[in-house]
Amino acid sequence: MHRIIREGHNPEHILYFNFEDERLKPYSPQLLSEVLDTFFAMRPSAKRGGAFLFFDEIQEVPEWGAFLRRVIDTEKVTLYVTGSSSKMLSTGLASEFRGRSLSRELFPMSFSEFVRYCGVELKAAGEGLPQAFGSTISVQLRNLLPEYLKREGFIATQPFPPSDRVLLLQEYAYRTVNMDVIERYDVRNQVVATQFLSRCLASSGA
Repeated sequence: MHRIIREGHNPEHILYFNFEDERLKPYSPQLLSEVLDTFFAMRPSAKRGGAFLFFDEIQEVPEWGAFLRRVIDTEKVTLYVTGSSSKMLSTGLASEFRGRSLSRELFPMSFSEFVRYCGVELKAAGEGLPQAFGSTISVQLRNLLPEYLKREGFIATQPFPPSDRVLLLQEYAYRTVNMDVIERYDVRNQVVATQFLSRCLASSGA
């Protein structure tokens, strides 16, 4: 959104909406249309001049794919759709919007990204050339590597103390199983799936 504004687009033409808000539940069949119609009623220039729509966790709402296809076909909009569910996998989006979508996956930070996060700037080497570091940077990198292995690359966990980081990572794992694996593969025995995850986490030392 910041990039769109920096490029000179009208901020009033931007809509961000998080469908994970508990106040929206239970989702009505008209919710998606009501959200867009209300935005265009409040910002008619966005409907005429082109809108940028950011929909977060829209996969929670029934018939979200059909709604987005209709909006793409009938409105002057650029759509950004984000979500943390298996329903948002690139394969699913590709089937929903054949040739009309670009997928971006977010991964944990690499070591170089973690280094920059910690405030150490690395000069880029030329293409195909090995990267050389001075003695000061080399010492910083050696000190940061064990820290990276302990703190891992999930950026949301970085500000927390170690015990809270572990709890948050375990919560990520359980949410992945309960919201994605069980949902996507129609696992009937959720208790066994959760117990299996607990055994895996215990075996890995998490």
